[in-house]
Amino acid sequence: PFHELANVLMTPHVSGWTEGMLEARATLIAENIQRTARGEPPLNRIR
Repeated sequence: PFHELANVLMTPHVSGWTEGMLEARATLIAENIQRTARGEPPLNRIR
């Protein structure tokens, strides 16, 4: 399966709209950028 390949990064398809979704998504993206800069793995990473 693709998700087991070392050179493949899979990301989820996100659709739909809820109140607060954009803010929550932006917060998670910012946190993952900070974690990556610190050498930590991103949150919600699926292997």
